[in-house]
Amino acid sequence: MMGWKAAAGISLAVLLLAGCAQGDAKTDIYGDDAAIAQSGDSFSYVERIGGVLAMEADLKFKKFSGADTLWVVDAPADSTLTISYEQLLSRGKCKIVLVSPEGQNTVVAEGSGGGKEELTLKPGLSRIKLVGDRGEGRVNVQITEKDYGTGVETVDSGGFGE
Repeated sequence: MMGWKAAAGISLAVLLLAGCAQGDAKTDIYGDDAAIAQSGDSFSYVERIGGVLAMEADLKFKKFSGADTLWVVDAPADSTLTISYEQLLSRGKCKIVLVSPEGQNTVVAEGSGGGKEELTLKPGLSRIKLVGDRGEGRVNVQITEKDYGTGVETVDSGGFGE
């Protein structure tokens, strides 16, 4: 008959192996359009330095996974928003995504690189999100309202200034 210590050891080993087999749900968000489009966020950072201001986000991060809303944009009518970005990744994946009021995702930028895009906004609340899968690096994003009256709400999930 097996002693209680052996049974406890086997049970612990099974639990540990089962836990290791489970994927991190936040890393699964990267390729899941429905999860990205949700109004709520689910993310984790091992380290996050910087912040999000009214029209600029400057973030340095380690092991970022999930979807983090940078801005919510309230467009009263069809509007245009200009977004300039620079992403420098040392590992993992990261992208900037525009989520329309209807829940449609448009990838603005993915991976390392920089550029400038004009985004067409439909009436209603759109969201600009940072989406990562174990991403490490730095992201600087600036938005400019092209059409008067487009409201931009800053949504900063935390972090510390440099």
